[in-house]
Amino acid sequence: MSVEFNEEENLEDEIFEVDEELLRQVLPKRFRKEKTIEDREIENWVFDRPTLIALAKLINKGYLSELVSTISMGKEANVFRGKDSAGFPVAVKIYKKDTTLFKDMMPYLDGDPRFKRIKRKRSHIIYTWCQKEFKNLQEFYEIGVPVPKPFAYRDNVLVMEFIGIDDIPAPRLKDIVLEDPREMLNSIIEDIRKLYENGFVHADMSEYNILVKDESEYYIIDVGQGVPLAHPMAYRWVVRDVVNIVNYFNRRYKLCLDPKKYVLEVIGEEILADYLML
Repeated sequence: MSVEFNEEENLEDEIFEVDEELLRQVLPKRFRKEKTIEDREIENWVFDRPTLIALAKLINKGYLSELVSTISMGKEANVFRGKDSAGFPVAVKIYKKDTTLFKDMMPYLDGDPRFKRIKRKRSHIIYTWCQKEFKNLQEFYEIGVPVPKPFAYRDNVLVMEFIGIDDIPAPRLKDIVLEDPREMLNSIIEDIRKLYENGFVHADMSEYNILVKDESEYYIIDVGQGVPLAHPMAYRWVVRDVVNIVNYFNRRYKLCLDPKKYVLEVIGEEILADYLML
C-alpha cells in the first residue's frame, strides 16, 4: 500500500508539534552527536525544521521509525537506509531544498500534463519533484518495470522499498562487472520498450540509475525525470535513453553494438524518422 499527502494535509503543519530532540534520535548515528563542523552543516542543510516535520508525519503514519545509515549523498538528494514501524528496511530519499539543480528540473516538469500551475518557488519545485518521482514509481511499478516499490511521500521526503542484500545496498550498474552483459542490456532495453508502450519515458537512463542485486535482478531508480509521451520532448528522450545505455555497454564491455538498432526495437522506424528527421 502506498500513500500520498494532499494540500489539505499540508495545512496541518501549522499546528503539528514536533519534539525535535526526540525526532533527531531517528537520524543516522553520524548526526546524533555533532562532532565536526561538516556534520553540523550537513545536518542543518538536510534536516531543517520542515524536513523534520515531514519525517514526523511519516513516522506518525508508520512508514518510518528511524534512519539507520547513509546510502548515498548527492547534489540533488540524500538517500538513507531506514526502518518502518514493523522493523522492515526502507529507503528514504530526502531532496535538498537549496540544491542548485532545481532549474534543471523545470524542463521535465514543464510540458508534463500531470503537473500544471507550477510555482517558480524553489521549495514548491522540490516538493513537486518529490511528488513526481513518487507518481512515476507508482506508474512504472504497476506497468511491471523493476523499480523500488513506493510507499509514501511528504514534501521533500520519499519512502520506498530498500534494494539490497540484508543490510547492504545493491551496487550501481557502473560499479560491477557482469558475466553476461548482453543479457542484461537486452532486459533493460525491454523495460524501456515496456515503458514506451505504456506511454512513459524514463528520460535519464544510465549506468548510474540502475541497481543490480545479481545477474538476473536489477532495479531502475531515480525516476523523477520520467515523463509521459505527451511531453513535447518525450520521443527525443527515449532515444537518448536507449543510446546512452547501449553506448555504456559498448564502452564497458567492448560490444560494438549499433544503438540505432535498439532504438528501432523500442519505437520503430517510422516514429524515429518523424521525430528525429533521420
